[in-house]
Amino acid sequence: METGTLKKLRTIIPGSLILFGSVPAYTFLTGRPLSSMQGFDWMIAGTGLVASYVLGAIYNLYCLRAIFNGKSHAKITTNIKQRILEIGRTVPFTDERKDQLLRGSELMDVFYSLVDSNDTLKERAKLVRDNGLKWSTVADVTVLGTMFAALYLPLWFTTGYALFMVWGLGAAAVASIAGALLHPRTENKHVQLGNNQLDFIAQHLKDQVSQKVNSL
Repeated sequence: METGTLKKLRTIIPGSLILFGSVPAYTFLTGRPLSSMQGFDWMIAGTGLVASYVLGAIYNLYCLRAIFNGKSHAKITTNIKQRILEIGRTVPFTDERKDQLLRGSELMDVFYSLVDSNDTLKERAKLVRDNGLKWSTVADVTVLGTMFAALYLPLWFTTGYALFMVWGLGAAAVASIAGALLHPRTENKHVQLGNNQLDFIAQHLKDQVSQKVNSL
């Protein structure tokens, strides 16, 4: 998967989830029964796609995915930084400098520059992006499912509207499964794919890594 495609899907997917999650509110406010909405044609129409993109852009703007994915992202990047240091650092440096490098972005810049300069790593990066979409989508499902459950279940108690209960319980169940079962699997897969890249770097690009890391 190319980077541009990944960015677009990371906008459209959460936007589509927001549209889908808004169905009970739409039927409640308009008085239209759920059965009157034939399939999901309304979601894949041109206006639905535009709405999904706009909603997804707003969702990304406020970094709602990062609320759930923050620790996971830190685990993945910390693993890369530590491995790059282990592979490339051959001159002494202080613990203070090590901490600075692990907190900063320099080591990730070294990693990305190596990936961008090698055809084999570029191909492996496509697998990373494929899994990255799964990883971020699971996070989106968890975050938005929790939000819709927190919205619809109280509304059901207040209004007695049955669809609020169905959507709220369904959203809670899906969010729980995504967060507890699927997210750890995609996170571990991401670490594994990163390690595959780093193993290749250690075997074939060690001199380049040493030159870059020792200059930091």
